[in-house]
Amino acid sequence: IYFMNDGEQFPDRTLEEIAIMNRQLKVPIHCIRFGDEGSRQGPESAEAVMKQIARQSRGTYKFIAIR
Repeated sequence: IYFMNDGEQFPDRTLEEIAIMNRQLKVPIHCIRFGDEGSRQGPESAEAVMKQIARQSRGTYKFIAIR
């Protein structure tokens, strides 16, 4: 699965819900986030959530800066 996001925050429980849905299938989720460099911060940031989704599913994370 390829999951792309523009850097917006995720609703509460996003990580838990994805983990539950992927518990049996164990499909890698490759996360790609588009945004500016200034939006890459904080433990609750979109970047942190997407990195965790990729890590939990054995996928990858990639950030692509837009100008």
